[in-house]
Amino acid sequence: RGGAGTKKPRLPEVYSLALSPDGTRIAVGIDDGSLVMMEAAAQGEWRQRWKEKRHARDLKSLAFSPDGAVVASAADDALCLLWPAEGGEPSEVAQPAFRWHNFVTPAPKRRGKPLPKTAAWRCVLMAEGSSSGASLFGALNHAAGVGHVLRAAVPRGGSGARVERWAKVTPNRLTALALSADGALLAAGTNEGELHVLQASSLARLVRLQEHPMYVAVLVLTERDAAGGYAAISCSTNEVKVTRLPKERLVPPTLSADRLLLLLAL
Repeated sequence: RGGAGTKKPRLPEVYSLALSPDGTRIAVGIDDGSLVMMEAAAQGEWRQRWKEKRHARDLKSLAFSPDGAVVASAADDALCLLWPAEGGEPSEVAQPAFRWHNFVTPAPKRRGKPLPKTAAWRCVLMAEGSSSGASLFGALNHAAGVGHVLRAAVPRGGSGARVERWAKVTPNRLTALALSADGALLAAGTNEGELHVLQASSLARLVRLQEHPMYVAVLVLTERDAAGGYAAISCSTNEVKVTRLPKERLVPPTLSADRLLLLLAL
């Protein structure tokens, strides 16, 4: 037993969880950057399959691939890693270059020193992709505070992921991400209570709504209804809101002739 000045050992905190599609494994993200893979054992118990630490910061988000063979981990250390669910070496998902954003946006500073011109991964999702693999959707917050989303193609096994498309969504930070069951819509919540709905294939923004006064903590998109619409369920610190998204509001933006001439003139 320690003396009066003895500090109790700090217990690790769980920051994220993901359940495998077949329900036999749980990926657990710890605040020290560790990823723990648990698997179902006899009599309803769970046992640790493996544990690795490759992140320097807490794991903000985890997601299994649809076949359960790969798990993605995202953290504030600018890393998104793809792990074999059976254990083994992870591979990294490269960030977009952000060349134009870095060119027009002054580098933010902390204590007088410029911050790295990279983004912190906030959320990851995985969904059915092509016949040769899966699609990964990610929410990233640039050091300057701008929220982006991306879509990457993930081959079977996880290695060799390739970013296919990325887009700036908001000048605020993204805090939540959701994908519709049919893979058609992607929704993102922000620290300012915004709800952005995008077309998953092009990442074009369809709807922007101010649904909460502050931070969107949890976001879910329902299945498409009989009329072709959806609903978004968003949770903030003190409220839950259901937002109807009728089919007629989910129309991709078009570039009119006047806007095209203006862009060419510029």
